[in-house]
Amino acid sequence: LQKFANRKLAVLIGQSAFTLGTSRSFITDIIKIPKINLSGVMPNDIKITLDLKEDKENIIHWPEFHSGMAAGFKLSRHVIPLSEDHLKTWIFYQKPDTPRRDHSGFLLSLGLLGYLRCFSPTDIYQYLKPNNEFTSVAILLGVSASNISKSDEALSKTLVLHIPVLLPPSIDVDIPINVQTSALIGVGLLHKGTCNRTMT
Repeated sequence: LQKFANRKLAVLIGQSAFTLGTSRSFITDIIKIPKINLSGVMPNDIKITLDLKEDKENIIHWPEFHSGMAAGFKLSRHVIPLSEDHLKTWIFYQKPDTPRRDHSGFLLSLGLLGYLRCFSPTDIYQYLKPNNEFTSVAILLGVSASNISKSDEALSKTLVLHIPVLLPPSIDVDIPINVQTSALIGVGLLHKGTCNRTMT
């Protein structure tokens, strides 16, 4: 069952490309991201489920993130016609009450498609405020990708706040390495080709 589960989880990464822009749902709907099913049925019709108690974080957390990304790429054609104000309203309409890994992946896919350029600093703060690692990765990377080469000052400051080595030594912050890496890549995207001497 472990081998079949690994195959199932690996498929989620390629699913984004395979289903790109194929959704036929209404743009006003709440996006439903399928749950990952790691159950199996034996030849004697007995259902078994993979035990994830010991290593759940390494096995299921990032695949859930990738599943959300696939859902976002699937909707790409339907998001394009919206104005920036309507797009932002629609994105916040999808926001769950508590941070979820699959929704974080969904946000990153929108960012890679360029749709998070409608976010203001206040909007970015609303997503970063819960201090959730997956949501932070999605927002920092996604918003940077949507604003590639724009050298936006407010966004640049937000990214730098998540890179401890660029902060004064007196400021001691504990930031997950994945968030730091995302912020660093975001700085590169934001200042791509600008020859910004502050960042080089």
